[in-house]
Amino acid sequence: MDYLVKRTKRKSVSISIDENGVVKVFAPFGVPNIYIEELIDENKNWIDENLENIKRKKMNKKQWTFKEGMTVPFLGKDYNIKFIIGNFPKNYIRFYENTFQFELNKKIYDDSFKRIEICKDLLKDFYKKEGNIYLKRRTKELEKIIGVKSIDIRVKDVKTIWGSCSSKNNINYNLRLMMMDKNFIDYVIIHELCHLLHRNHSKAFWNEVFKYCNDYRKIRNDIKEVGFYYNTL
Repeated sequence: MDYLVKRTKRKSVSISIDENGVVKVFAPFGVPNIYIEELIDENKNWIDENLENIKRKKMNKKQWTFKEGMTVPFLGKDYNIKFIIGNFPKNYIRFYENTFQFELNKKIYDDSFKRIEICKDLLKDFYKKEGNIYLKRRTKELEKIIGVKSIDIRVKDVKTIWGSCSSKNNINYNLRLMMMDKNFIDYVIIHELCHLLHRNHSKAFWNEVFKYCNDYRKIRNDIKEVGFYYNTL
């Protein structure tokens, strides 16, 4: 079995598998390779199971084709897309009458590669714009409930995380959150706001999350399922 070994200053050895199916072992500098090989062998069933899940998700995931008939997620619901083709000086996206309308220059529309790339960029711009409204407003609402206050809230184009909280109490969100159900979004916001009280993932932290989102375990698992597709945008 192929795997990467990363030597670190940490005291323990751990195994992780990223979204591309790369098995990584994080180990202290003094741990011998034979120990790592034995650890991989002991966890072979777990590794194989997770690699199979990743393979299955890749095979079953939807494709961002941006053709008529494709649907686009927004706040947990799927909406049809419509193309308006013309000699537009600028490509544009609007959400109108429960439909995503893409106004594209004909040369762009006829080139499938350019159409997909342009539509992806337009959609990400849309999510970021809407996220700067919805995510900021909802964060302020939940801050009052939890009794905390962030310094700054930003919506960014990142793929590895859904949200983060800095040491300066700044909250960052992945623009792709705007694809998700509102209860999923609430969980991510609550998660980051609870980091203003607990800077780790200790039992105290999760107890705090549970106060405001008692089904967070299920939501975390659900997010992993839908997030695999969302992060391909």
